[in-house]
Amino acid sequence: MAREYLAFGQAEYRDRMARARATMRENGLDAVIIVSPESLYYLSGYDSWTSAVNPQGLVVSSGEDNPTLLIRNYDYALARESTFVEDIRTFRLGIDNPAGMLADIVGKKRPGYARVGVDLQSPAVTGRFALDLADALGGGALVDATDLLGELRLIKSSPEIAYIRQAAGYAAAGLAETKRALRAGRTEIAVAADVEAAVRKAGSDYWAIPMEFTTGPRTAAGHGAPRPRVIGAGDLAHFEFAGVAARYHVTAMTTMAVTSASKRIRDLHRICAESVTAGVAAVKVGAPAAAAEIASLRPLEREGIDGFAIARFGYGIGVAYPPIWLETLQISRTSAHVLQAGMVFVLHTTLTLPDENLGFMQGGTYLLTETGVQMLVGDGDSPLVTV
Repeated sequence: MAREYLAFGQAEYRDRMARARATMRENGLDAVIIVSPESLYYLSGYDSWTSAVNPQGLVVSSGEDNPTLLIRNYDYALARESTFVEDIRTFRLGIDNPAGMLADIVGKKRPGYARVGVDLQSPAVTGRFALDLADALGGGALVDATDLLGELRLIKSSPEIAYIRQAAGYAAAGLAETKRALRAGRTEIAVAADVEAAVRKAGSDYWAIPMEFTTGPRTAAGHGAPRPRVIGAGDLAHFEFAGVAARYHVTAMTTMAVTSASKRIRDLHRICAESVTAGVAAVKVGAPAAAAEIASLRPLEREGIDGFAIARFGYGIGVAYPPIWLETLQISRTSAHVLQAGMVFVLHTTLTLPDENLGFMQGGTYLLTETGVQMLVGDGDSPLVTV
């Protein structure tokens, strides 16, 4: 059963590891302890959501020695089926000290180490575990390597893009189901069950964030999950969910009207669509990421409603585990990123009007290539759909 579920060939992992080590040397790091499940998966193939409940880490030195994976003993078989790493060590929960064990591994790989990077901003790194690592490493050696490690994942290889297109197909199946399932008289939970089932039946792996689905006055709650609310005629409905292939996420989203839509809803939806069109038009290889959000705001500014666009225009997406699917790429007016071919990102315009109990989201997931930007799935700048 060893390596039965390794998602890529050895050449892909060798390239990733070489880039990681080159980046470590450029930033003066003797080693990294990789804790986030996304980077664990990306660099070693180890596929496990259990970072949320168990400390685990991949130790990679700036030299050429083999990496070492430390996990809870209960998950040893899980590691064997998904990682190429040969040196797998285990700890006993509540008995052994995983932070101390990781520091010992670093010390043997790089005696006299001075700087050790850890992805400290990952939800997998609890405050207690960070303190334990800092104490075990000693001497102020611990430094934050979250961005350094996260940036490695932003430009997708051809094999990664193949998985991303597969995930887009799963999300598209769910998007099609939204139009069949959304009806007045049903509850949000019942509709969500149909959409989620369609995504799973298409072949999707589990997703990192629960489906966000709200209707009527709840649409102003941008991150709202479905509740047992009965959907009414004239309601607005907002969906956001992902399809997942080999942990690569692609997000679908749509805002629809049930039975009918008021003039106010139609007008706001049209302006949202114009914003998406303007923002996507600014997405080009070599362009500042900030330019996309700035362009997306212009149609809203002309209508005097840019103050209701309180979410970023976009963010990178790829490998993800609960509780988040965002990468380090931010597509906002303050972003320092430059857009490059091979990047995959969510682009969306959101309007949140709590005083009117209305919320809109339009956009989707996009791939940037040398020849332009492609929408993988979503409603983009499409007209309002009424079901």
